Amino acid sequence: MIPNVKTGLDFERYCFEQLQKRGWNVRHIGAVGDFGCDLLATTGKSVVAIQCKYYSKSVGPKCVQEVFASLHYHRATHAAVVCNSGFTAACRKLAAATNVALVEADNLGSLTERLGVDADGIRRTPGVKRACIHCRQPIRVPLEGKPLRLRCTFCWEEGIYDRDGGEPLPAKRSIKKPPGAGGL
Repeated sequence: MIPNVKTGLDFERYCFEQLQKRGWNVRHIGAVGDFGCDLLATTGKSVVAIQCKYYSKSVGPKCVQEVFASLHYHRATHAAVVCNSGFTAACRKLAAATNVALVEADNLGSLTERLGVDADGIRRTPGVKRACIHCRQPIRVPLEGKPLRLRCTFCWEEGIYDRDGGEPLPAKRSIKKPPGAGGL
């Protein structure tokens, strides 16, 4: 539960303050005619159009459509949806296809990680860049340790990735029987 948040406007203010605390230059856009963008956050050369959703149930794909349109309208480099209640599978699927970052409000600090920049606009996430085996979006794999099971921040699918550049494997492997291999 987020303290002192009871309305959508309170939630926008909360997100505004949290981003400012993390070094972003934030401008409040939200109002009638905001074209799907409540906040415009800037750091370095990155401009993020952010749609804030304060719902009692999971957020659907409409918010991704809206913020994706605002990305072009506001000439932003990235788009994100921040919510307090989780995202539906359809929302995650559309976000993966449109490169819209989905962020839960209690994890707002991960926005910089998901976009691949720090608050000063410089990439600081240590690791090796790999591509998600499901949606081909970039994933940062830590420099040390054995292969890891990682969840993509865009499509939310899991895969096993190693730092040495080996081919990533699906987290859940299914073995299919060849046709005609059934029992008697």
